[in-house]
Amino acid sequence: MTTHLQVNDASVAVSGNEEVVLSLLIPFEPKITSKEKIEANLRQMAARAAEQLQNQSLAPEVVGQMMMHLQVALAGVEYNNQKKSLAIKVTPQGAKLHYWNMPVQETIVVGNSFAVRQLAARKRTEKAYLLLAIGEHFGGIYLGNGPRLSRLVANSPSSDGATAFDPSPSAAIQRAVKHLDNALSILRRSYRYPVFVIAPGPYLNCFKELSPNAETAAALIEANPHGNDARLQQLMVPYLADWQTLTEKALVRQLDEALQKGKLAVGITECWTAAFEKKGQKLVVEEDYVFPAYLDQKNGVLYADAIPMNKDARKSTDAVDVLIEKVLADGGKVYLVRPGVLSGHLHVALSCY
Repeated sequence: MTTHLQVNDASVAVSGNEEVVLSLLIPFEPKITSKEKIEANLRQMAARAAEQLQNQSLAPEVVGQMMMHLQVALAGVEYNNQKKSLAIKVTPQGAKLHYWNMPVQETIVVGNSFAVRQLAARKRTEKAYLLLAIGEHFGGIYLGNGPRLSRLVANSPSSDGATAFDPSPSAAIQRAVKHLDNALSILRRSYRYPVFVIAPGPYLNCFKELSPNAETAAALIEANPHGNDARLQQLMVPYLADWQTLTEKALVRQLDEALQKGKLAVGITECWTAAFEKKGQKLVVEEDYVFPAYLDQKNGVLYADAIPMNKDARKSTDAVDVLIEKVLADGGKVYLVRPGVLSGHLHVALSCY
């Protein structure tokens, strides 16, 4: 696999016998950001890119040529685009713009190939979730973003004499749980986020028995919320700290749901075919998974690297990087997960339209 240089690492230079490639990733979103602000950001990124190139062992004319191509590319940015990010590949021969449909963090990479995997890993993630909290004298549903909570639904269930120590849920507990669970089901149509539930034992047991949302909840937390936002934030701390594990479990669950619906490609060959048929919606791939291969550029056929035929006529590459780039180019989403998370899905899976 081609080794990319790390961002801001001036101590490692590109070898003179390898092509230098500058990869940039820039937040875009012209729908909500003014053109003037985007242009100012692009100028700043170009200045930092020039500095990065100058820190490599490159001839000044190569740096100048690449910066010229970058400036021409930036002049051609389409501001009527509804995408969320702009990826740019620059070589001494030219530059190419890629519009991606995912929020990102600014990134500059200098290496000897387009650093699509590193750029995809720079997706901006927010710890967004739905939180259902219910107790004897309180109930509500919150939209969470990290420690911040915004109440979407408020309810004050009447306990009809039931307490958190009742051996079985009362009719009042069932009514309160059903009411909030119905609201949760409606909200999940708009907010496709992990769901957490905080409740005392009887309420939590009732939720498990009655709610279709219980099976897919990220966590069921037995505690009394007391109707206090500070208390809820405190209870969520350990779950927010291990957000990556929660996200990966949710992604695997979504892949399994797509599989049951017959809308999942599994393994590099199936994913490759689906992506080049423009069916790719959500690609999930282990971050260290590579598949060296020869590509038939005419019809998109993938040949394993071990097949010796016509090697001189094909360029060996990492098919996973090409797959990531293809899905992003067609408006799909890409998620990189830790090694082993997709062991049951041959290391890469693609949910399809």
